Amino acid sequence: MPRITTIQLGRWRLETGPFGYHRMRLTTGRGTVWLTQRQGRLLECLMQYPDQVVSREELLCRAWGVVCSAGDYRILEITLCALRRRIDPHKPFRVITTAGGQLQLHSEFCQ
Repeated sequence: MPRITTIQLGRWRLETGPFGYHRMRLTTGRGTVWLTQRQGRLLECLMQYPDQVVSREELLCRAWGVVCSAGDYRILEITLCALRRRIDPHKPFRVITTAGGQLQLHSEFCQ
């Protein structure tokens, strides 16, 4: 039986497991959000470094084990956009911000 792993930040709990297509489940103070594996791995990396600036290159390497190429950056941007909309459809840019090619997860919104 596949086991479920969990990472927690404030009231947010990200679980990986046998959930079908949406392989990761994010539980927040507002409910449950289902994530694809790609979205979940990206969020997992950001949750490990709350309030810290993380480069796109580091995220690609840590989340997906990818050595960077031009196409990989586009995949990261598409995944990031979808992740932001899933987390907060009304204000998608307040939880995960981008500045100078780097990303930051603001832990104050995880409470």
